[in-house]
This record gives sequence, structure tokens and C-alpha cells, in this order.
Amino acid sequence: MDLRNLLRNAVAASGEGEVTAAVDRLRGKIDERRREGSISPGYARRLDAAAAELVAGQT
Repeated sequence: MDLRNLLRNAVAASGEGEVTAAVDRLRGKIDERRREGSISPGYARRLDAAAAELVAGQT
């Protein structure tokens, strides 16, 4: 649920700084979930790559 909310916030963000901050929070949560074993390392990598694309799309 928290990953979904962070993703929604990142997608809804406007302006490069706001998007970058929202994606940073999302990527931090992805890493946290990977470390605690809630998501697999492979799935975490795919989520992280998708999050990075959100920032790349802003430039």
C-alpha cells in the first residue's frame, strides 16, 4: 500500500524538483522493502528502474 501511494505521489508531482523528491522517497521505500524481504531483489530492481524513468521523463 505504501509503495502504491508513493508511486501515485510521484506520478502526480509537478516540476522537476517535486518529481525528483517524490521519486527519491519511492526509491528509498523500494530499497527498504527489499532489505526487509517484503519484495524480491529482482522485483525491487524492476521497480527502481521504473522509478528512475519517472525522473528521466522530466528532463
